[in-house]
Amino acid sequence: MVVKMEQKELNNLSAEELDAMADALLAADDAKQAEAKADGAASAQTADKPAAASAEDAPAAEKPESEKTTEEKLNDLVEKGKKTGKLSSKDLMVLEDMNLSSEETEKFYDRLESLNIDVLGDDALPPVDEDALYDQREDVAEEINEILLHRLKNNIRFCPLCGKALPLHHRGRVCDACYRRMRK
Repeated sequence: MVVKMEQKELNNLSAEELDAMADALLAADDAKQAEAKADGAASAQTADKPAAASAEDAPAAEKPESEKTTEEKLNDLVEKGKKTGKLSSKDLMVLEDMNLSSEETEKFYDRLESLNIDVLGDDALPPVDEDALYDQREDVAEEINEILLHRLKNNIRFCPLCGKALPLHHRGRVCDACYRRMRK
């Protein structure tokens, strides 16, 4: 296992050493994930067969939340849903912490649907009034146009001799016609 190192020590390592450390960390993580999947599969098999109670086979409700496997947490959610007939989005926030794949999440929601467990969106957005939204969009667009026109009017320069508006990127202080007249 990789020992925690200070930032100075990490900066002094070569690219090969850093690659080796990264490979070791990835291998350790892969081993943990494989072990967790094996535990999940084993618990699914033992759930189908009645077995003698042992320390490892203690009911999921008795284990602290941190020791429960993903399968146990999902089963707890299903049991809660069976009791109430529905699950709130707050209940389902646990799914985000489990880092399930999209396929696993979809299977779980399919399972809830097959058991007629409703999923409620407590924090769902209210319906949008499209007319009010369009009106608000128009108001904002008008405000933006007024701001832009105000800036444009304040940035327009005029020729001090004839009062004619100068082009935006005009170099001189007077218009070309007045400049020519002055040069004659």
